[in-house]
Amino acid sequence: MLQNHYEIRPREKGPGVGLSDSLGQHADLWFRNAEAALEYAVFSARRDGGTIRVYGSSGILHLEREVRGDVHSGKEELFREGR
Repeated sequence: MLQNHYEIRPREKGPGVGLSDSLGQHADLWFRNAEAALEYAVFSARRDGGTIRVYGSSGILHLEREVRGDVHSGKEELFREGR
């Protein structure tokens, strides 16, 4: 099973941030701020697991978070790596 990667980046033109994922299920969604995009990405990743990456305006990775969800047992693990 492929693991999804969610990327949150500032929009090149205009305010807000964009969210995209490696499997193409959430292509080019727009959010007002990174917090809203991160909340949506975590919610989506809880189903199948995945890695969430938040990039700054210079393209530098600011946050990487791996989410592993187990919907059958109701357990969830959240790992955070700061860079």
